Amino acid sequence: VGGLTAGNSPDNHDQILATGNVSLDGRLVISFPNDYAPALGESFLLIANNGDNAISGTFTGLPEGSLLPINDRLFSVSYIGGTGNDLTVTRIGTVFDVTNAKQNGIGSLRKALDNANSTVGVDLIRILTPGVLSVTPSWGLPDIAESVSIDGTAVAGYAGVPLFEIR
Repeated sequence: VGGLTAGNSPDNHDQILATGNVSLDGRLVISFPNDYAPALGESFLLIANNGDNAISGTFTGLPEGSLLPINDRLFSVSYIGGTGNDLTVTRIGTVFDVTNAKQNGIGSLRKALDNANSTVGVDLIRILTPGVLSVTPSWGLPDIAESVSIDGTAVAGYAGVPLFEIR
């Protein structure tokens, strides 16, 4: 994705024009060349389904309305976007990563919460520390001022059991 307009130049994004049935499966991979940074609310029509049928299937792990983190940006995936049967991806917020158990500073939970509170939109905090992360703040963590999700499933070794706790 290099821009808002579909096309073939580096400043455009790819788009599939479909007139028959659309069936999806597998992974959705999106990249941003040339340091393109979509603004909040920008939406990309990736599959323009010109047929009458709804899209069948979904990309792996991405049901309708799923949050899709790409680098430090958070997107929402829709299979009923555009005219009601198109695949769209819309920037809805920002991603902040927790990479250590420190009380404060870059990579800490406190810093991620502070950053989430200072940005507009829905935010995602990803816990990326290896193994179990146990945070025991010496003083209270910041209040959460807007919509934020905390995702502990991106931790190396995650197998269905949480590896993140706040004491």
